[in-house]
Amino acid sequence: MEMSPAQYNTTFYSFSSWTYDGSKLKLEMLFEEANLSSYEPDRDWELIEAAAKLKFLHYECCPEYYPLIQYTIHVKKKNLDN
Repeated sequence: MEMSPAQYNTTFYSFSSWTYDGSKLKLEMLFEEANLSSYEPDRDWELIEAAAKLKFLHYECCPEYYPLIQYTIHVKKKNLDN
């Protein structure tokens, strides 16, 4: 059985500050992946990946950089016929 695109989902969560730049806010990542120690599997969706990335954004208006941590969550619809 071939999976349709609707059976996959990717969601992005971004955490940063609109007020403080990198000189006033220090974001750090302890792990390259999300902490799944409290994760409870879903009946309908399988977690494929939970990646995290630290980024530094620069805007034309401002010389400072703005740190951002982005989590990317990939899930796949489970085949409930089994």
